[in-house]
Amino acid sequence: MKSLQSQRSSAEEFSTRMGTVSFSRKSRHAFTLIELLVVIAIIAILAAILFPVFAQAREKARQTSCLSNEKQLGLGILMYVQDYDENFPSGRFGVIANDTNVFHWGEGWAGQSYAYTKNAQVAKCPDDTTQPISSGGVTNYPVSYLINYNISAVAHADASLNAPASTVLLAECSFDQANILVPGELPEYASTPAQYSPTGNGLTVMSSIDSTTATGSQGKVQYEGGVGGGYSCTGTGKVAPYCAFFDPINYLGRHGQGGEYCLADGHAKFFKPGAVSPGANALATGNNEDQTNYYAAGSQGSQFAVTFSTN
Repeated sequence: MKSLQSQRSSAEEFSTRMGTVSFSRKSRHAFTLIELLVVIAIIAILAAILFPVFAQAREKARQTSCLSNEKQLGLGILMYVQDYDENFPSGRFGVIANDTNVFHWGEGWAGQSYAYTKNAQVAKCPDDTTQPISSGGVTNYPVSYLINYNISAVAHADASLNAPASTVLLAECSFDQANILVPGELPEYASTPAQYSPTGNGLTVMSSIDSTTATGSQGKVQYEGGVGGGYSCTGTGKVAPYCAFFDPINYLGRHGQGGEYCLADGHAKFFKPGAVSPGANALATGNNEDQTNYYAAGSQGSQFAVTFSTN
């Protein structure tokens, strides 16, 4: 009897345990739809907060790299100046005496100063989408910076600059390719007309292509520092002189609503468009700034931080 009762007791205990196990298994359940939606919503909110931060950090790194590139190019140009009797690169004007085509001061500056940088990569901003092109064993490299036309055309001597620390030497541009490995940037990629590292004064002069006039943005090359002087160029009612011959790809600038500039004393810095005075040289050193013609003497009391003017 005891043995039978013991067996029954064991069986009941086993059954009870199995029931408990079965009950505990049934008590476990997956996430409900509401819980899943809450988790997804939390992840989406975190992504919305963090992704812009990551994007800003990535852009800041590119901007810093661009600033470093411009600094290296500026130092290369200043070394060129020391070796060439205090003269800035004048581009093809001082290289090809028998060139019968129309050309401009400054075109080809990167080729002239390449011996001091020895690196074609520093001529390209990380945010510039321009790619190199090759043909016949010759490569035209992207050039994301232009030299100040006023410096190349007028201020050939370093000592002639009125305020080097406030005078733009290099500014940003896009869509330019040139064979910068040789001083004259020749032989160029098989294209007509030939394209060189560009020159510009921030507004009314920009050129990188052979056989062009000196006024206006020639070809596909664009300014990338924003609209100099801070004037708006948007909309269809573009009235001279604010938008004359000027069609920037980026109205505010390539980097965070501004652009990187290398100044004539060799230092590089970020400026918003409103801090940069574009245009032609002032008629005299003491001239007041004329916003209608974009003249800027760069003299004391200027409303702009830096200027393309060399007077």
